[in-house]
Amino acid sequence: MDPVDAAWWRMDSPTNRMTIVAVMRFDGPFTAEAFTALLAERLAPFERFRLRVRATGGRPHWEEDPDFDFSRQVVTQTENPPTDDAGLKLLVGEMMSAPLAADRPPWQFLVIERFAEGSVVIARLHHAIADGLALIHVLKSLADGAEVSGAASLVAMPRAEDAEMDESELEFDDPMPARRVRFRDLVGWFRRLPSLTIALLKFALTGRDKQSRFRGNQGEEKRVDWSSELDLKALRRAAISHSATINDVLLAVLSGGLRRYLEPYRTMAEEFELRAIIPVNLRHRHEELGLGNRFGLVILALPVGLRNLAARVREVHGRMLEARQSMEPVAAFGLLSTLGRAPGFLEDVAVKRLSATSSAAITHVPGPRKHLILAGRTLSELMFWVPRGGSVGMGISILTYAGTARIGLATDAGLVPDPDALARGIAAELGDLGL
Repeated sequence: MDPVDAAWWRMDSPTNRMTIVAVMRFDGPFTAEAFTALLAERLAPFERFRLRVRATGGRPHWEEDPDFDFSRQVVTQTENPPTDDAGLKLLVGEMMSAPLAADRPPWQFLVIERFAEGSVVIARLHHAIADGLALIHVLKSLADGAEVSGAASLVAMPRAEDAEMDESELEFDDPMPARRVRFRDLVGWFRRLPSLTIALLKFALTGRDKQSRFRGNQGEEKRVDWSSELDLKALRRAAISHSATINDVLLAVLSGGLRRYLEPYRTMAEEFELRAIIPVNLRHRHEELGLGNRFGLVILALPVGLRNLAARVREVHGRMLEARQSMEPVAAFGLLSTLGRAPGFLEDVAVKRLSATSSAAITHVPGPRKHLILAGRTLSELMFWVPRGGSVGMGISILTYAGTARIGLATDAGLVPDPDALARGIAAELGDLGL
């Protein structure tokens, strides 16, 4: 197993499962048998989905599952299936808390055959399989008319017209791509060494985040919510009007939503901030996209106390620009790679230290530009939730799909039992933005 993937595998804990959870809503009925047949036909070329994880001397590795069958990876909700969004959210929270079967490949699909006029499929995939960007391309491979490439690699990086946003919002050029090392590469690394050292020191020296309702002892029970659909063109117009990116605007909106949630419980000065861990893609634009994880991390201070939305957007824009131009993402990737090779107890200490710096993990993934069709059914809605690590108590996911964007919230039930209240605060901020 790649060391970075191994690091994510070993972060799994009963109170924070390292599982990416997604909800796919279809406009037509899907039986479990029909969905299983779809997977068997179109997911079969990807070898990793047939592999389970075993540990030798504390080091995880992939191995063939001798009993693998796609029908073992797909289950159906036969007792008390949810009939509305409220029930669906409770079920997603329950599945987010549940471990994946240890003797099988670490992924599962649950099919709710009848939901409204169609069906719902809930996916759970361990982060060790791949990051969100790679899994979006796996999803595309399931679509009617998709061309599936080899088992190890997917298609090229998303084109700008597929991303529904400026690629600069998600891209970070890797200074050391997977190719033969040349002298100028080594010179470039030495020139970056001071910046890399500073970035590593930031991870080592950043203290614990401020105490709030978003931090504390966690249990196994989780809660989820999601926003209504946001028009991507309207978001882009708002971003242009603020001379910022869509990502900047949404982070500013999220900061305001966090403030609205906390205000009944505490007094906040304008300078009040909470930190978030944010992933940054490290793949080159033209690099072949394979499974696994290839992203770094930055620690971003969110201007939660700022009441003026325009001021918040300016602050976030400047801070994100500085983070993207730093060596922080590369340093974090190198740190994860090192931890994946280190003894497990060292990773536990490092994850505990890093996760204490932040109150949330926030990710932004560009989905397909157009609605996907799977076996004749339209994938009408798509949402996912990012896993957290260590003591990070909240995950916030932003996903664009078919001209819209959604914000997903995942919280610990003991810390934030009412993510719908947080969602209402975010909706109020979006209203201030004119959306």
